[in-house]
Amino acid sequence: GIFCFDTSSVGAGATGVTGIISFFGTTKNIGNGSPDFHVSGSTPASTSSLANADYGQLQTTSFGNVANASYSTTAYNDVDMNASGDSNISLTGISKFGTQTSWDINNSFGGTWVQNAPATFTVNTADAAGTTTDPKLVVTYTPAPTGGGIPFIGY
Repeated sequence: GIFCFDTSSVGAGATGVTGIISFFGTTKNIGNGSPDFHVSGSTPASTSSLANADYGQLQTTSFGNVANASYSTTAYNDVDMNASGDSNISLTGISKFGTQTSWDINNSFGGTWVQNAPATFTVNTADAAGTTTDPKLVVTYTPAPTGGGIPFIGY
């Protein structure tokens, strides 16, 4: 999946930026193994209209994960992002994230092949009815200092 959040209100110069990204799980299929749920970066061509080619733009650095056994299909799955994920938060624009399995992130299948038995995670998107299960990104930061004060000119 690809998820974009407008984080422009954080503002240039903000410091101590950290994020927790949350997805409301709806299904988990473990027909051919038990990969973990990961969050990564993404670089879609447009942040308002996805195309098939955008899914090839998912990055392979994990920003954090939820272990397969802990993944909920009835509640939010919170990923407290690591330093790579925190640095992916745009201070002045759109922050772009992707969701993948650990097999995608590691480029290595770790299950047992079973025909027509996928290993997938499904989450609600912002297109789902209502807003109580929308994906969410909570950003904590210290705002940039604002102007003011008297400049000091010394000898």
